[in-house]
Amino acid sequence: MNIYWSKIEQRHRFEHIMAELAIPVNAEDSFLGVAADLRGVLADINSIAERLRHCDRALYKDLLNLLQRLGLPPSCLDDHPDHHWCFGVRNWEVLNIGFENVLKKANLKLTQLELKYLEEYLKIHHTDLEARDRMKILQKEFEKLATTAIYVD
Repeated sequence: MNIYWSKIEQRHRFEHIMAELAIPVNAEDSFLGVAADLRGVLADINSIAERLRHCDRALYKDLLNLLQRLGLPPSCLDDHPDHHWCFGVRNWEVLNIGFENVLKKANLKLTQLELKYLEEYLKIHHTDLEARDRMKILQKEFEKLATTAIYVD
């Protein structure tokens, strides 16, 4: 595996098809490092969802401002038969249910995956205090998730 990861590191550095836009690959990263990075990615997804929620909430107000600049009455929007859906909640379900459920499920599965890995890792490396501490934290977190994690509906 050391040869494999060394090869990956070299290929990523010197053979990437578009180095200036390459998604970083740290071939020397540990399982826990990759898991921590993945938690960061999940936080990024949540941040993107929040930005989209903000844009959706601002749409109606932005349209009213546009109508005002064009000299049209605000009733143009309110008279539209689907005005609530078109201008108020068009992405509500995806942003407030879909994203939330996927992120919650991914967090639960990632926590379980880390626990399963550490369970096996500590059989061989029983003196690794960092791994043991991380496992204790995750055990408490997963115990709570196992009894409280629910789908938003």
